[in-house]
Amino acid sequence: LETAGLTAQDIDLILCESLGGRFVIPGVAYGLHHALGVREGTPAWNMQEVCASFTDACHLATAMMQSEPERYRRVLVMAAVAWNCGEWGADVTDPGIALVGDGAVAAVISRQNLLCEILAWENRTDGEIYPWLVVAQQEAANPTLCGAAAAPQNCAIMVFKPEFGPWFMRTGASISSVLIPPLLERAGIAPGDVDHIVTHQLMRVAVAAWPASLEASHGIPASRWHHTFDQ
Repeated sequence: LETAGLTAQDIDLILCESLGGRFVIPGVAYGLHHALGVREGTPAWNMQEVCASFTDACHLATAMMQSEPERYRRVLVMAAVAWNCGEWGADVTDPGIALVGDGAVAAVISRQNLLCEILAWENRTDGEIYPWLVVAQQEAANPTLCGAAAAPQNCAIMVFKPEFGPWFMRTGASISSVLIPPLLERAGIAPGDVDHIVTHQLMRVAVAAWPASLEASHGIPASRWHHTFDQ
């Protein structure tokens, strides 16, 4: 808000994702609304789209400003991830904890000075994987570490069911060729006009498979892909 030269009173809508930690329910948006001192009549909506939450929220913010321009002029979008707090999140006793982390991002989407235009937006929902990526009570990988300073507790963790691996190799590995071409077509952009593709994905197998799939199907060089996981 300070960077944008705004106050909490200037915000007309809050869109917020919270993943992990204690406040998945009722969601961080309500606490953020109160902590900032936003106007009482300003809506605060929680979104749960996991990795897609921030971009989906930016799209929704743009749509709300277009649908009711007098009511929604500035939208605060925020995503907060708290996997490693030892409550709802990752198994803090498992070496795999190195694959996930905590962080937050926020932006104000404004009708007055829109600096980044969304030319097109595309989404696919693969409902068949719904029961395979779950948060459940599960025995810690190294139960002797529970109670230690590094692993205070292990309430509920994300569990990958065995069915997810075959699905990814069958369908998920080529999803870039399904999502990106219609996105470019709707934006009026040819595949050769794409300078960079930036993905947020922690699975190395996906980081390797998606560029190769798109290069094979539409000729976009894999060298134009960049991922944010460790860079």
